[in-house]
Amino acid sequence: MIRTQVYFNESDYQLIQALAVQSGIKKAVMVRKVVSEGIKQMVKKGKLSAGDALLDLAKMAEPGPKDLSENIDEYLYGGKSEYAGKKNSS
Repeated sequence: MIRTQVYFNESDYQLIQALAVQSGIKKAVMVRKVVSEGIKQMVKKGKLSAGDALLDLAKMAEPGPKDLSENIDEYLYGGKSEYAGKKNSS
């Protein structure tokens, strides 16, 4: 498996959480099931490939913060990395 980070709006997150509890599975498992089923449905509806379906799925997502790559440590850990702004000396 490949680890990734995803942003959900509040209502989708609550739905995923409720479905996971109702099904007795972890939220991560529920997210994987929903994404997998969504991809399968998009492929069945005439998409050329699973890759095309993934691209369409990604287009439906809400955009994340524009400065994410610059401030990843702040978003993930609540503070800047001690290495932020330092140049590699090697």
